[in-house]
Amino acid sequence: MPKDVITTADLAEIRRTALGAADPLGVAADLADAVEQGRLAEPDSAGDALTLAAEIAEIRSRLDAALRYADRAVKAYPTTDD
Repeated sequence: MPKDVITTADLAEIRRTALGAADPLGVAADLADAVEQGRLAEPDSAGDALTLAAEIAEIRSRLDAALRYADRAVKAYPTTDD
């Protein structure tokens, strides 16, 4: 598996460490980019990745970005039950 592929384990680690990163908003953008480019090991985790990006942006008071990521997350979930 290429290094740039993000697994669900990676998402869990990013959730724990993103806010301590030098550029948390860059982490959020990288997550959104991974979804866009199909670099998720489990494609059905796109909603989770985008939700995490939205959470990071919201915590960093980038509400416009948080809303964009959240909108994309809602569309990425396969069913409304998710």
